[in-house]
Amino acid sequence: MNHQRLLSAAAVCFIIILAFDGPPGLAQHKPQEEVTVTAVEIPVRVLLKGQPVRDLTIDDFEVYENGVLQKLTHVEIVSKRITSPENQPVEPSPLPAQPLKPRRRVFLLILSVFDYTEAVGEAVDYLFGKVFRPGDRIMVVSEVQVLNADPGQSPGQAADGLKKSLKQFKSLTAGRTQSVFRNLRYEADRLILALEGFNGPGMEDIQQLVTHFVQNYRTAWTDYCAQYLKPDAAIYEKLVGRVRSTEGDAWAICLQQREMFPQMKNMTRLDNDLRNWLASQTDPQDQIRARIIVGAMDEMKREFNVSNTVPAEALREIFLRAGMPFHLVLMKSHRILADEDFELQEVGQDYEDALKQVSRATGGYLAFNNNPLQALQEAGQVEDYHYVLVYAGNQGTNSDKRELKVKVRRDGVEVISLKTYLPPPPVPIAVTEVKVEKGMIAFTISRYRMTGGSDGRHGRADVRLTIYDSDGKAVFDEGRVLDITKKETRIRLDPRLGRGDFFLTIRVIDLLANQSDTYSGPVTF
Repeated sequence: MNHQRLLSAAAVCFIIILAFDGPPGLAQHKPQEEVTVTAVEIPVRVLLKGQPVRDLTIDDFEVYENGVLQKLTHVEIVSKRITSPENQPVEPSPLPAQPLKPRRRVFLLILSVFDYTEAVGEAVDYLFGKVFRPGDRIMVVSEVQVLNADPGQSPGQAADGLKKSLKQFKSLTAGRTQSVFRNLRYEADRLILALEGFNGPGMEDIQQLVTHFVQNYRTAWTDYCAQYLKPDAAIYEKLVGRVRSTEGDAWAICLQQREMFPQMKNMTRLDNDLRNWLASQTDPQDQIRARIIVGAMDEMKREFNVSNTVPAEALREIFLRAGMPFHLVLMKSHRILADEDFELQEVGQDYEDALKQVSRATGGYLAFNNNPLQALQEAGQVEDYHYVLVYAGNQGTNSDKRELKVKVRRDGVEVISLKTYLPPPPVPIAVTEVKVEKGMIAFTISRYRMTGGSDGRHGRADVRLTIYDSDGKAVFDEGRVLDITKKETRIRLDPRLGRGDFFLTIRVIDLLANQSDTYSGPVTF
């Protein structure tokens, strides 16, 4: 089965950025023989019966780096919530008071949903209308797309634009997914007819039909799992790396629908027919080949288990490293599939437990609520109270990755902290200022790495632009490698399309830094 994926698996994010200030320049790498001293910061949560312990001082902590006890220079207390109650009393702190100053905030909104609903739209309106304030930065992640909003838009306009994009995007992806399902159903029907003897096929014909069906079903499952159910830790590492490059308080908010891969209702019939066919084989060689065929089907069904698809430990470290509470709202999907031969099934308890581990470890909020607006309001009141331990670490040739262990001199407490310290990554290349100008697509790429030479500084970027029509068909697809000599590069390209509404994707790769960025969103010519 040949079906074109809407985007490559590498482009697994959907980002909207508001009020974004330019990041600092890339850090210069020191020669390996040098040893420099860097301030290492470790966020630590200390709980007693599930509640934060608030009276700890620097003398209560011990930090070990690669097994060696470190001398702490100071400890900071962090207490934050998205929306603080008015006239909230301020608790006395055992640490020296720090001067108060307005802090910018960063939100990572993760929409792991199979379909767009009005309830999701209400949550988007609340986030932009009631939570967002000038200076904040908001990133929205959903499946395999990237969308940037004009920083000059008002929060209301940005919310409307995001909802429009989500509706269009979900319509495209749902249509593509159901097309794949229909093809699988046709193949299953052919296989059932063959097994029940309507066409009198031989062993080789059955083997070919089953092999083809299993291969296509596995491909569909792999794509769907990567799209909806298996968070890509590398992608979140990159996104959270952007957060770590800016100062401010940060939160992750995940709206997760609980339905999994749609399965065919006639899979039981197909399975029974296969086993009856196996029992009917009398030739010893045919029996062996038949068992291999049935074994392939059984292995495929085992792959539908999504228990181990959530890299909980990796996500825990990523969000802990950035000091981002992971607020998790589990919802039910109300979508009714157009194809009555398929049905959505809920994910297992262990899948949800993996996500809940990330939420609990990061001081996040957890709810089973089909009203995400209400859940966001409740999450906004949740306090994240933790400590940040600071010590001077030696950065040498072998110490970029530091194994950490934190101990607290207090009986009965639970200590949640980073297991590994990694320095902040360089800020990756960016696609900005995307516009339609006189029938041409215009956009800017910046923040790519440049190297010096006898004829000046140069960079290299691989740029690919793809445009889809309302049916999800790629009507324009062009890529090229650019030699760059300017700090920012403005690109204009004429796709020569007629008037109408389309969906645009721009993917750029910094070939020198091996970093990438992707932009997607609706465009009108």
